[in-house]
This record gives sequence, structure tokens and C-alpha cells, in this order.
Amino acid sequence: MGDDAMLLNLVQGLKAEYPDCSIDFLCRHPSKKYDEEFGFKSVKNLDHDSKEAAAGRFFLGMNKDGSEKFVNKAIEILER
Repeated sequence: MGDDAMLLNLVQGLKAEYPDCSIDFLCRHPSKKYDEEFGFKSVKNLDHDSKEAAAGRFFLGMNKDGSEKFVNKAIEILER
């Protein structure tokens, strides 16, 4: 509940200061429910989905055998 309260405060503050802003929220597990509840678009971040999947690896898209799609998606979002 505390994380949700802080997130809501951040979103409300941004929207009060910049009423026409569009917020993209980088998170481990994107959620349409959160998108609707908080009024933003959640996007998969560069973190692995579990501690086990991350063992001995860098962020998603930054490993020799990994896909760059996550890095490219983050760059695309930030360039808007």
C-alpha cells in the first residue's frame, strides 16, 4: 500500500503541474489495471522477472546471448 500511495502522489503531482503530460511508467510487471488506476502507460523495464532469472546476468538486453528488444523499447519510449 505504501508504494502505491507514493506512486499516486507522484502521478497526481506531475498531472497538477503538467496537466497535459503523458506518463510512461517503467516497471518489472506492466499492468493494465495500474494503467487505468493511475492514468499512465506501464512498460516492461530492463529487470529480469525473478532473482533466479537474473543470477549471473546483466539487465535484459545487455547479455551476450540476449535480445536487445528491451533496451530498444526503453530508448524508443524516452525519445518520444
